[in-house]
Amino acid sequence: MEEMVEFCSQYVDEYNKNTGESLNSEEYKNVLRQFYPSLKRWQLPADQLPHATSPIKQKLIEEINALGVNGLPEINNLFVLQGSYVNMEYEINGNKVKLLDDNATYWCNQVERLDSPGRCFGIACDEHHIFVSEYGKDGVDAEIVMLKRR
Repeated sequence: MEEMVEFCSQYVDEYNKNTGESLNSEEYKNVLRQFYPSLKRWQLPADQLPHATSPIKQKLIEEINALGVNGLPEINNLFVLQGSYVNMEYEINGNKVKLLDDNATYWCNQVERLDSPGRCFGIACDEHHIFVSEYGKDGVDAEIVMLKRR
């Protein structure tokens, strides 16, 4: 959970903008530390949570970096997130669909495109798939880049 607090603390400015507050990074971390224990994923028994030291984490990082996605910077970390937090809508054949399970947990990261500031890659992985998407600020214009079966 502390790793997730550290990762999310970089978005304190967005939090402030959306809530009208003016928290600094440390104050925002305290808000996150109070909020996260209420989430379903943090209430699971410890043996059911993916851990930062899990061997699959490094394997997934290596597989992501080997994909050769144009504009994707090297990934050096993944964070465990609830599917509902990262599940976005994509338009496929005129239909809006979500591809992830809101109730599952995924190894994830979000990084800015190397060649297109303002565009981000979203990465979500589990033991069966690696999913890479691209989108603009606040998830607009989300596109599927790659879905790879492992």
